[in-house]
Amino acid sequence: MEKQEVFKTLSSYKKTLEQKGYKVIYIGLYGSQNYNLDDEHSDIDCKAIILPSLNDVIFRKIVSKTYECEKGSIDVKDLITFYDVIKKGNFSYIESIETEYSIGDKYIEELFSQFKPNFKSILGAMMEKRKALTRQFPSKVKEFQQFDCDPKQYHHIVRLYDVLDCNITNNKQFSYLSYEDDKRQYMIDIKRELCGKTVKQLEQDADLKISNGKHLIGYDYLYEYVNIDDDINNYIESEIKKDLIKVEVKPFNKSGKIFFIADTHFHHTNILEYDNLPFDDLEHYHKTLIDNWNNAVNNNDEIYILGDFSFGNHKQTTEILSQLNGIKYLIKGNHDFFLDHKNFDKSKFEFIKELHELRYDGKTYILCHYPVVANDIKRKNKIMLHGHIHNKILLNLENTFNVGVTLHNFAPISIEKINEMYEL
Repeated sequence: MEKQEVFKTLSSYKKTLEQKGYKVIYIGLYGSQNYNLDDEHSDIDCKAIILPSLNDVIFRKIVSKTYECEKGSIDVKDLITFYDVIKKGNFSYIESIETEYSIGDKYIEELFSQFKPNFKSILGAMMEKRKALTRQFPSKVKEFQQFDCDPKQYHHIVRLYDVLDCNITNNKQFSYLSYEDDKRQYMIDIKRELCGKTVKQLEQDADLKISNGKHLIGYDYLYEYVNIDDDINNYIESEIKKDLIKVEVKPFNKSGKIFFIADTHFHHTNILEYDNLPFDDLEHYHKTLIDNWNNAVNNNDEIYILGDFSFGNHKQTTEILSQLNGIKYLIKGNHDFFLDHKNFDKSKFEFIKELHELRYDGKTYILCHYPVVANDIKRKNKIMLHGHIHNKILLNLENTFNVGVTLHNFAPISIEKINEMYEL
């Protein structure tokens, strides 16, 4: 297979993932092309690293999926999950970094190139391939009908043993080997057929190679772990901020005021009990919120809604918005599901973001549903405005201010009031 074809396929995989909404950081090949063992039946398989979203980081939502494509499969992991696997020395993940077939962020490639294969992970893979050699899976019916086993598993055992033997004998740390000449042809042949051997002979040889592999590694082998936690954390923080905070050169509406509010939870049937609110029913709660909002905010005022605006569907939420004064900006919360409906008119908001940097009267405010970057805020003399924690105040964190509606008499709070409270 031509190199150009491999890179073209990796680029198409990247586009496929981007169309699914992922921010792709890196894609690296793993498989037969790396070993120079590909033939006309070989797939192009890869591992893809994506940037976790702010919401994924906060709630530690793991992204770990496999997408089957026409030419192969894409093993997708978010950056944190990929790091959790590769730092243990998983050879196939390291292979996707060491390969010449990769596209993406070179800094991430350099970071992960510090990891070397854990020989026990190679031995473990050999043992898994041994089980699969004579265990029929639904995708291997044809092979078992023809050979009563899956020859490709024996091929993998031989290949992985060669990697172990080469590394330990020569004091190297490769995640894979590339084959040439007669050995290359032999390896391709045993991938597709028995080459004159019986199934029993394949089993015996596979068992012998696993036994020899254990002997090569030895009982006192210890893998040397590498810690790059700070590098990964700093990269994620930097990339998320870069992606989310896009400073817009937009003059403030000088004729109006600026207000903030969060966690209104319109149409949330359990919010009255959850927050122990002093209202008879949801209708009473809605009327109070709407009246207080409109008594404070005029139509030429700007109001930043810091998440969890409505639990209602797109129609219910649109109806609520139509009753509220002001030029509205939405910072997404973790419960604003109405945004997912295809018929919701997002132009009801001037913008919809997860994070925003607001500059006003010489001061800088970071707007987010969650109080997640408070330490950074403190260092840079900024103030974080947030919601999410309802009627709680983060007394242990400086420069943070909860604009949640339950803390401010069920009404928006003005930027002047916040400055006054902070003596800014």
